[in-house]
Amino acid sequence: KLYLVSTLINVAIAFFIQSKIANKKIVFNFKNFISFLGTCLFITVVWMYVNNLFRILINTLIMSISCKIVFNEKLKRSFMIAVLQQFELFVSELVWILLLNIFKIDFYSIITNVAITTILVNIIISGIAILIYKIKYIQFLFEKILNFFDKIDSWKFYILIIILIITLNILLMIIYFSESNNYIIATNTVFIFMYSFVVYFSLNEKNENIKFKEENKNLMEHLSEYEKMLDYQRAQNHENKNQLLVIKGLIHKNNNKAKEYI
Repeated sequence: KLYLVSTLINVAIAFFIQSKIANKKIVFNFKNFISFLGTCLFITVVWMYVNNLFRILINTLIMSISCKIVFNEKLKRSFMIAVLQQFELFVSELVWILLLNIFKIDFYSIITNVAITTILVNIIISGIAILIYKIKYIQFLFEKILNFFDKIDSWKFYILIIILIITLNILLMIIYFSESNNYIIATNTVFIFMYSFVVYFSLNEKNENIKFKEENKNLMEHLSEYEKMLDYQRAQNHENKNQLLVIKGLIHKNNNKAKEYI
């Protein structure tokens, strides 16, 4: 019950934040209601049974599918909206922890009931997330990020975002959970290879684009020279035509100056 109530609040706030990021209103209909309940159910199961390493990633995938259904966005853009929404909630949680440390408040000792405390904390963090998004610069930044990632190839986009989410999840695991150093080193080594793979292909594509631009530049230079030659030849043909017309006129009138003109 605790997981379910907490998830209902989190998903409702997540949908609200996604609607702001997508700049679309939530339509209250049967399809969206079923999507909301399904999202709550799946996320509850994930939080109860899935390993910490993949929890945020799977939650992001679930929220991406929900975003596509509720807001009729493309899957790539839905995924990015879900990532931004998760990132905003993550920042909100950091703000909440920072506030507790600044004012030296032991919130969990004030309210001893775990269920009530968890629900209240989720509501507070969600409220902080809403306040953060009301900042105009944040809205502008999110829109720029969405437009930027819309231009990236899909396979690069998904690989980079998935690696980013898992890396973020590892950082959270180091903070909140006790994980062995060997496990973290092995995982980070895999990520280094994956990052290297993406960077290699990105740089390779960039080199190909540079070569293409250089070839295109040379082609345009040759084309410009050819156009100049055509313009010169066109002017010469026009002048020759005028000269021939004059000669024709002189010959037609039996003018003795025709030979001199020629």
